[in-house]
Amino acid sequence: MRGAWVTLELSIFFFFFAVSYIAGSHGGTTFPAIGNEFIFIIKDSSLVSMIGIAEINYTARAVQGGAPSSRLPPLLLLPSIL
Repeated sequence: MRGAWVTLELSIFFFFFAVSYIAGSHGGTTFPAIGNEFIFIIKDSSLVSMIGIAEINYTARAVQGGAPSSRLPPLLLLPSIL
C-alpha cells in the first residue's frame, strides 16, 4: 500500500490514472466487505420488520381487550395499519 501511494505522489500528470489503478488493485479486498454490509442491512431490515409486525399485533390484541371477540381480529387489523 505504501508503494502505491509513493507512485501516486510521483505521477502528478497522470493523477487520475494512478488513482484508478490503486483503487482497482485494492478492489478485490474492499468489494467483498461492501457486499457483506449490503447483506447485513437487508437482514437487519427484515428482522426489524418482523419485530414491528409482532409489536403491532400485540398492540392490536391489547386494544381489543386481550380476549377474542366478534370484532376485527388483530390479523385483519394489521394490514389496515400498514
